[in-house]
This record gives sequence, structure tokens and C-alpha cells, in this order.
Amino acid sequence: MNEERNFDTVKKSKARYLILIILFIAISVFSLMAISHFVNDQSFVLSFDILSKAVIIQLIAIMPVYFLMDALRLYYILKSIGVNVSLGYIAKLTFINIFISNVTPFATGGGIAQIHFLTKKNVHIADATAATSIRTAIPLIFFSVTAPLILIFNKSIVGMISSRHTALYTLILVSINFITVLVLYLLIKNPKQIKRFLVYSTIHLRRRRMIKTARSRQKILYTLHSIDRFSSNIKRYLKGQRKYLMLSILSTFGFLSASFSFTIVLIKGLSASSSTISILLSQIVVTYFMYFAPTPGATGIAEGGFTHLFKNFVQSGEIVTITFMWRFFTIYVGLALGAILFYYEVFKTENSNNH
Repeated sequence: MNEERNFDTVKKSKARYLILIILFIAISVFSLMAISHFVNDQSFVLSFDILSKAVIIQLIAIMPVYFLMDALRLYYILKSIGVNVSLGYIAKLTFINIFISNVTPFATGGGIAQIHFLTKKNVHIADATAATSIRTAIPLIFFSVTAPLILIFNKSIVGMISSRHTALYTLILVSINFITVLVLYLLIKNPKQIKRFLVYSTIHLRRRRMIKTARSRQKILYTLHSIDRFSSNIKRYLKGQRKYLMLSILSTFGFLSASFSFTIVLIKGLSASSSTISILLSQIVVTYFMYFAPTPGATGIAEGGFTHLFKNFVQSGEIVTITFMWRFFTIYVGLALGAILFYYEVFKTENSNNH
């Protein structure tokens, strides 16, 4: 009976993610079509011949560095909290994260998937949660500081965005940043307040008979224990071996540098006179907004934001191709590899359950 239930669960999971892949592809295609219409290029043709061989070679050369740095940042964070998992396995989880993040709203599924697969390696869920949270928090802190400052003080970028909405968007995003930082601060400095809020919420739900089963209460107790362990792991990371702390930060900035390099190479390949600093600042803003996009993998919003900020750097007939190439190297390749690895893991689980 349990085997049949597991088989049905696995089958539903595969079908659900297949639907999400189709949705991601559909949104991506429609986004590029909308961009084509936006720049008055009704042909919607990807002109790969506008890029020289030297540019293509540079993009291909950046790609392994990009993926390696992505894997290393989680690898060193885990090492810093005393968890040893092979780099090869972390590399596999990196691609699975790219896949799941880009087919789930707000990119929420990637971290959950990594936590799930890490627990299969006997990593405690609190350790896995702390590691993936730190991995997300480091670049988010960077973007939370830099992007609002760019939007406020960089006149050339502000001029590309409606001045009527710039202040509102910045205020909303800064508020989100403040709440996120406050929760993280409480988790590190005073997790008792988070636990107290959770206990009061649980009591309220029980009074309303929304929580009845002993199993639900056990999950809440486990969550309270995990909060303590999560908090201690954050402290361990900050007070741990300086070598791994520095390597995790350096690999994170290596990952971000590689990510930004794709755009710099693409734009400079077509417009050598373009300012590298301007390209970099614009890319930071685009990436920042992608963190809060509700669509799967920020699809649609990413392409639209990229086009809006970079359309003045190249000719109108080139921006659709540039946008596609940017997404191809930063997302599509990793997503395809991640889908293969994810479905391999699902099939492997299915086969082990059947035996």
C-alpha cells in the first residue's frame, strides 16, 4: 500500500514539474515576442550572427566558472558549519536548484529541493536550511545595499525608469529588505521571540480547531527545535573557521562576477564604447528586481527589465537576441541540466521504492 502511495506521489511530482517546465517555456517565448513588439521589431527573429566568434568563445569560457562558483558557495558554507558533503554532490544540487527555482514562483522551490536532497545525505534539516538560507542571504544583502543606492543616485538609470514609480518601487523593496534583515537578526540574536510568536500562533490555531492532530503538534515542536539549531548554525557560520567564511564570501562574489560578465561581454561585443560601469550598475538593478519577481524564475520580468535597461546600449534589432543569449547562458543551460539530474533522482527514488 505504501509503495503504491509513493509511486503515485512520485508520478504526480513528475507531472507537476513537467507542467511547470511548459509554463516556463511559454512565458519565456511570449516575453521575447513582447520584447520584439516593444522595440518595434515585428519579425521576432533571433540573429545569432550579430555576435562574433570571439564573443561566443568568451561566453562559453565564463559558463563553467559561473556554475563552479555557484556550487562552491554552498559547499564552503556547509564546511563552515561543520557539514561535509562532496563537491560533486553539491554540483548536482546546484543544477537541481537552478531548475526548480526557475519553474516555481518567487524561486522558492530551489532551496527546498536542496534541503530535501541534503537530508538524504544525513544532513540535519536545520543545518541544510541554515546553509541554503546563508547562500541566499549573502547576495541578497549585497543587492539590498547597492540596488536602492543606484536607483536613488544614478541619474542615467533612474531616467530609464518612470520617475513616478521609482520612489514607490524603491520604498517597497527597501521595506521588504528591512523585514527580511529584521527576521534574520532575530533568528541570530534572539530566536526566542520568533519561537514565542510561533507558539502564540499555534495556541490561537488550536483554539480555532485548525490544528487538531498530535502529528501537527509534533511538527511544531520539531520546528521550534530547528529554529534553535538554525540560529546556532548561523552563529557557527559567523564565528567559524575564517578560511571557510572567506571562501564562501569570495565564491559568492565570484559567482556574481561571472553572472555580470555575461552581460558585459554581450553588450561590449556589439557596442565597444559602452561603459562597463553603466552595464554593471544596470545589471545589478535587473538582478535585484528578479529576487522579488512572483513569476517562475522571474520569467517575463527578467526579460522585460533587461530589455528596458539595455535597449539603449544596442540597436533595436539586436536587443531580442541579446536578451535571449543572456538568459540562455545564465538560466537555460543550467535549467536543462538540472531537469535531467532532477528527473534522474526522481526515477532513482521511484525504482528504489519499487524494490
